[in-house]
Amino acid sequence: MDPIGAIFASIVDVISNPISQRFADVTGTQLQSVVVEHQGIQVPYSYQLWKIQPKSVCHSYGNNVEDFSRCTVAAKSMFTEACQHLQDKPAGDWRHTKLQNMYCTAAVSYQPTVANIGWSSDTSPLDEARTACNLAIAELVGNPDPAARQRKKTTCDKYDALKAAQ
Repeated sequence: MDPIGAIFASIVDVISNPISQRFADVTGTQLQSVVVEHQGIQVPYSYQLWKIQPKSVCHSYGNNVEDFSRCTVAAKSMFTEACQHLQDKPAGDWRHTKLQNMYCTAAVSYQPTVANIGWSSDTSPLDEARTACNLAIAELVGNPDPAARQRKKTTCDKYDALKAAQ
C-alpha cells in the first residue's frame, strides 16, 4: 500500500471506530455480558438493546439449584437497588437514562427462582412404605439370603397395596 493510502486508511479507521462504537452504545445492539458481585454472590447476566436477558441471569450456575436460587434472589435485589440508586441520583447523560430504564424494568419484571431444599416434615403412609420397600431392595442386593428376600417381598407388597388403593 502506498503511503498516502496507508494514512487515509488509518484516518478512516480512527474516525469510524468511535462513530460505530457510539452507535453500538446508543442502540445497544451488541450483547453485553456482565458479572457483578452483590451480597457476596457473583451475579452474571447479559443485556442487549438496553434490556436484561432474563435467561442469562445466573446462567453459569447450571444445574446447581441451590446456588442458582441464591444467585437469582441476589440478582433481583441488585436490579432493585440499582434502579433505586439511579433514580435517587439523576444525571443528564443518555447512558444514565438507558441504565435506569433497564434496571428498573428488570426490578419489576425479573422473577427469581426460589428453591428451598430440605427434608419433608410430613410423610404419608405411602411414603413410609415406599422408603421401606427401597431399603429392603437395597438390603437384598447386598445380602441375597432368603430372609432378606422375604422382607423385600413383604414390604414391597405392602407398598404396592397402598399405591393401588390411592
